This record gives sequence, C-alpha cells and structure tokens, in this order.
Amino acid sequence: MDKTTNARKESASSLFTQAGLTQITKNTYEQKQIEKSL
Repeated sequence: MDKTTNARKESASSLFTQAGLTQITKNTYEQKQIEKSL
C-alpha cells in the first residue's frame, strides 16, 4: 500500500515539474519572439 501511494506521489510530482518546465520554456520563447518584433 505505502509503495503504491509513494510511487503515485512521485509520478504526480514529476508530471507537475515537467508541466512547470514546459510552461517556463514556452514563456521564455514567447518573450524572445516579442523582443524580436519590437
């Protein structure tokens, strides 16, 4: 039981981290595009 719960927490947190990194990368890219067009 504990192992399953722990594995779920870990995969959820890694998914959350991946989503966060993707969002940061996207924001950085958009920022660079905006700077180019100015």
